[in-house]
Amino acid sequence: MGLEREIDKATKNMRDAINETKHRAEADAEKYERESDDGTMTQGERLRSAANETKHNIQADIDKSKRELRDKT
Repeated sequence: MGLEREIDKATKNMRDAINETKHRAEADAEKYERESDDGTMTQGERLRSAANETKHNIQADIDKSKRELRDKT
């Protein structure tokens, strides 16, 4: 594998790792917000928060999968 391709792969892996970390942190923040709620969140807000947590976890899993797939090639 050429040096240029290795650099490109490393750059993409780093970007995906950063994005995965960001999405996991956002998912954790949504979960923490719901768990620490003192009863001020409406049911709709709780559902939106849960949906956002799921969305961020899926995005993080996609970033992780892209890295894993890239490492196999």
